[in-house]
Amino acid sequence: MNYAKVIGSALQLFPKKIKVTLIDAVTGKSLGKHTIPAAQLPGAFNRPTILNIDNSNWRVLKADPILADDFLFSKRLMLEVRRADSADALELKFNLPSICKELPVTGADSLFQAFTLELDQDDWRQVEFLPLSRSGEIEEAIKLIEAILTGQPNPLLGYEQQYSRHDAGQPGLSIPWDAFCGLVPNPVLGNVALANNELVQDGFAIRSEGYTYYGIVREGLIQTLCLTQFDSADDEFMQVISTFQLTMVDWCGARRMSAEVGEKPKSEFIEI
Repeated sequence: MNYAKVIGSALQLFPKKIKVTLIDAVTGKSLGKHTIPAAQLPGAFNRPTILNIDNSNWRVLKADPILADDFLFSKRLMLEVRRADSADALELKFNLPSICKELPVTGADSLFQAFTLELDQDDWRQVEFLPLSRSGEIEEAIKLIEAILTGQPNPLLGYEQQYSRHDAGQPGLSIPWDAFCGLVPNPVLGNVALANNELVQDGFAIRSEGYTYYGIVREGLIQTLCLTQFDSADDEFMQVISTFQLTMVDWCGARRMSAEVGEKPKSEFIEI
């Protein structure tokens, strides 16, 4: 996913330059130390990544630490790399273990004006809300994605297989727009655009106190509802899933969260 956009607010609290040490992944020798703007680094090294450093492209094979929260705090990052154009560079299969195969229609006019949420095409509907009634089929899909994750423990190396979700047009939601906006605290209304910078038709984005939502709304009903990321559940999140009888699915993490009877919220989720 495009985590570089996610860490923007964190840069106001942490240093904007990170000391990065490059290590040759084959020889183990140091390739030098570099000071890199934090905005050029992903929020997590959890998918195949190529970085341009001093006009050279490097494919990252291992990162320490993995999460931006950690290297923004320590100001240091170690990367094991190979030149992206080297003859023995890895042949990557898929960047993500799962994608939403069908993308929304774009090229529309703005619904809201406060801001525009930009997403890569692969990020569309990766963390989404679905009706609780679909829990059975969701669990079946999660098992298939779990097998893909287990087969490739280092996501930086890519995945041999990818689970494609083909129900993009039928998430099954029908959430009243006014009721949802009245439930989330201090909503700021914006648009959502894919990487081609074209706005999603009937698309919306909402920034609340704790989350950034996006999706599609038609005739006063939210038909698609997603999150840009999910780290932990708070009162706002629990009210959303319980009020509208939803389950949240992190497809690339192969996990879900709902307010079913007897199910306790997990305190932390890390996006894969």
